[in-house]
Amino acid sequence: MSKKKAAESRAARAQALIEQRKKAERRRRLIAIVGAVAAVVVVVGGAFLLTNVMGDGDGSGGNASQSAPKSPALSNYGITVGKDSAPTKITLYEDLQCPACKAMEDAVGPALTQAIDDGSAQVTYKLISFLDGASTNQYSSRATNAALVVLQESGPEVFRKYHQMLYAQQPAEGGAGYEDSQLIDMAVQAGADEKAITPGIEDKIFADYIEKATAQSNEDGVEGTPTVEIDGKRVEGDPIQAITRALSQ
Repeated sequence: MSKKKAAESRAARAQALIEQRKKAERRRRLIAIVGAVAAVVVVVGGAFLLTNVMGDGDGSGGNASQSAPKSPALSNYGITVGKDSAPTKITLYEDLQCPACKAMEDAVGPALTQAIDDGSAQVTYKLISFLDGASTNQYSSRATNAALVVLQESGPEVFRKYHQMLYAQQPAEGGAGYEDSQLIDMAVQAGADEKAITPGIEDKIFADYIEKATAQSNEDGVEGTPTVEIDGKRVEGDPIQAITRALSQ
């Protein structure tokens, strides 16, 4: 088999997996949304009851919502890498536990890396989390939190390397994902400072931010991952072909 045919075969298998996973994730996402709405109703009702029974108090007993990671690369829940002058702008909605996202990364990740480095493309990663139920230890949101901590403490270049590693070593669904210590070790391998990132990863400091980013993706009309936009336009067909075509222009 020629290299070209082998590449086409890999891309076809990746696209088939993406379509399969998107259907499954739409169902899972809907179930998660319904569950979240029900939980909010219970929490709000409980909070209303406690307020009436115990009084308002001074507000000192609650934890403040976590702020967004501090990074010039972060805006509107997206982590942007590459030059602003790049002629092609690509946005990727991803869940780090999503096998279809890994398939897409395997297929076009090296080409995206090259395009970012040579200035021909700017990529915005919108990391969301709705696949916590696909592992026994909430790997999806913990991995996303770890990536955000790395972004804040070590910068976008180390984030890029960590992002690639998380997909290259993505744990299988249905079991336990990596523990915090393993996520920290991988981040250090990517170039992060262990002392700087450990507290934020262990404390999952961006949990609230991740919930908000995921909720915003619902408002953006994202029904599954990966979802791709090229130059502001949502890709409706094969995202791998669309990205490959955009990078070849």
